Amino acid sequence: MKILFGMRDDGDMTEPMNIMLLSALAKQLGHDTDLWVIERDDLPDTVRRVKPDVVAFSCITGSHRYYMDAAQRVKNLRPEVQTVFGGPHFTFFPGEIIVNPQIDFVCVGEGDDAWPELLSALENNGGKNGVPNIVTKENAEVVLVPPDEKTLEKLGLTGRSVPHDRLSLSGKHMRPRRQNLDNLPFMDRGLIYNNTEFINRYKRTLMASRGCPFRCTYCFEHQWYDLYRRVGGYAREWYSVDRFLDELEYIKKNWDTRFFKFYDDVMLPFPHQGEIAWHQEFCSKYPERIGLPFHLLTRCDLVVALKERMNIDVIRDWKQAGMASITMSIESGNSFIRDHVILRDMSGAEVKKAFSMAYEAKVYTFPNVILGIPAPLIPDNVTDPAYEEKLKRVAEEVKMLQNVNNIKIDLDHVLVIAKQWFREEEDRREYVLQFLRSTGMRSSYPAYDRESVRFTLDRQPGFPEFPILAPF
Repeated sequence: MKILFGMRDDGDMTEPMNIMLLSALAKQLGHDTDLWVIERDDLPDTVRRVKPDVVAFSCITGSHRYYMDAAQRVKNLRPEVQTVFGGPHFTFFPGEIIVNPQIDFVCVGEGDDAWPELLSALENNGGKNGVPNIVTKENAEVVLVPPDEKTLEKLGLTGRSVPHDRLSLSGKHMRPRRQNLDNLPFMDRGLIYNNTEFINRYKRTLMASRGCPFRCTYCFEHQWYDLYRRVGGYAREWYSVDRFLDELEYIKKNWDTRFFKFYDDVMLPFPHQGEIAWHQEFCSKYPERIGLPFHLLTRCDLVVALKERMNIDVIRDWKQAGMASITMSIESGNSFIRDHVILRDMSGAEVKKAFSMAYEAKVYTFPNVILGIPAPLIPDNVTDPAYEEKLKRVAEEVKMLQNVNNIKIDLDHVLVIAKQWFREEEDRREYVLQFLRSTGMRSSYPAYDRESVRFTLDRQPGFPEFPILAPF
């Protein structure tokens, strides 16, 4: 079969590792693959040239509408084509297939095994409805299930038909996560490098591992964790060191490569014996076998934990192996937002220590900090004319927040104490305000953001980044 992958980026950001892997898996089965850079390539010319049997898209929320429109345009030109959608958006909203006729298949979760199996089913004209992780027009009513009764009640949907965007894939139709990454093929980088401006980037990207056990609320990983917990769990998996370096050598040999970026959610190691052994082997072999500068992503709390508990200085180790720079995201310099809103699960002290270690080692740091994160707004002062109204809103909002280390802010209790201790209303208000400020709450969004910027710049970063939150 002939498979056409649709993508938007033409060399501006990071190589689409998803497309490169799916293409390699398809080629293992003898299929032909091609690329459609949607904003660059003329669609009629592309369809005439490739004559695709399958067109595939990987989508995050926000870009999914663009790709669904692209799929419809392909169907208008070639009605018999089969469209396959995957990625985070369709993993969590597989019900899109019910209301969008241009979608023929949805892949939920990782597609390493589902994708080749679906292609074989399509080629052999049978069995497509029974492929685990794959939702079709025919099996959607069976494999897509509504939330449990408790969730339905919370959403106010009890006794009503469940909207398509609240449906999820039944655990009975899910396969467990792949346990062995080593037997995956090398990514088909030629598909991307030979057809886009990525050929001229010279920085090549790869991941040594999969999985992140943290629960940051702006990320989908905690939902990914819940998804796979139903079918055998969610363990971090990683390539063996030699298999990982084999692919780096292959890239270096075939394309002009001057820098590697390891794009793991969190680069090995965790304070885990297997990952520590991997780290030590990697640091000993990488300089001799690869010898190029590299960048990676990790977390401040892990850097500190490895140093304090095991006397392992990963920043020093990585630098000796060739690391040129490192991303350690802060996300917010405000303790309330960091602890209670985005659940970063790391302290300000850990952030400070990790960046001090990097600065002392003369490692260039990239802290990512998100501005515009919503948080409670407390009264400006005790004479604020909207004092009571704002306090009521704060009380409502803190009740929505999750416990952090079994601690939850109990504003009602604070108000009781203030009433018991102070006779004057102004003193009561001042006590309550001091408490709220001590938790990290501020009276305006600019105040939160200024604190984040100052906290970040105090870490003496190499290249601080301040994106603005864009919720979907």
